[in-house]
Amino acid sequence: MSGFSGGIQASGGGILEKKKVGVLYGVGLGPGDPELMTLKAARLIGGAAFVAYPALVGGASLARSIAADLIPKSAAEIVVKVPMTVERGPAQMAYNKGAALIAAALQAGEDVVYLCEGDPFFYDYLDSKSFSFQFHMWI
Repeated sequence: MSGFSGGIQASGGGILEKKKVGVLYGVGLGPGDPELMTLKAARLIGGAAFVAYPALVGGASLARSIAADLIPKSAAEIVVKVPMTVERGPAQMAYNKGAALIAAALQAGEDVVYLCEGDPFFYDYLDSKSFSFQFHMWI
């Protein structure tokens, strides 16, 4: 489940290299108890070079606290600092900023694990309204 890597045949017989693009993994952390996380989620987090997660501005991240014991010390962390306001604009700007950082890692060929509190499908964490990615994504 890694990004595309390989070549395609050019018209002159040579091979044009396609750059490997990283994979974004949306990882649901379950109901909040680290022992109830799936084995696959634990494996992805434990092997991650980049871990991204939401956090309140000025506050800690519940998602990170659930997965804290699994995040490698060497992992780069991308914190999406989301303000709690009635207005959608400030939150959207925070998601856009986080998406740009995640996209940079993906374009560099790095996989990114995005920690989602609960179920990423139910809570729609990685929907197109919050993040807009043009990369291969596994949830």
